[in-house]
Amino acid sequence: MKKLFLVMTVICMFAGMAFALTPQEIQGAKIGEGFVLFKAEKWAEAEVKYREAEKIEYEGYQSTLCYSLGYCLERQGKFEEAIAEYKKCLNIPERFIGRASWESTRARCFVRAGNLYQKELNDKAKAQEAYLQVLKFKNADPAILTKVVSDYLDKAYLGKAKYIEALEGVLLITNATEENAEFLGVVKSEIEKLR
Repeated sequence: MKKLFLVMTVICMFAGMAFALTPQEIQGAKIGEGFVLFKAEKWAEAEVKYREAEKIEYEGYQSTLCYSLGYCLERQGKFEEAIAEYKKCLNIPERFIGRASWESTRARCFVRAGNLYQKELNDKAKAQEAYLQVLKFKNADPAILTKVVSDYLDKAYLGKAKYIEALEGVLLITNATEENAEFLGVVKSEIEKLR
């Protein structure tokens, strides 16, 4: 009887190990739970799930967490915390996601931080700083970069010379690809208008 009990115990242990979830699966599940609450606009509850996911020792979903948690905090009126969360994107190693996705997520985080500085905290200088940071992500989605150049950067605040300098810097770092053609056209036309 003892042998049968021992054999059953060993079998159960190995079966438990076979069905153990990896940190990636656990974190992914928490993020999934948070996403369902996020879509339902239950910001505080989604924040709890995202914070639980943050505690799990897996770094593959960090960009998603930074953006989603920042957005939940923003929607709850916790603007300083949201900005801090968005800024965490700077520390996310590229190896976890592809370059374009990595830079696009980082760009989105800085756009949101810039919007919060400008609209909620009334700090135009920090908003401009965040928007200029976006332009460093040369592989980001061209639509994000175009929007920053055309909608957010304030020529009056930066001054004409600084604004032209920022735009020329964008031209230097942006890869000339078919995807970026429209964006580069917007930047070039903006420079021409200013000269």
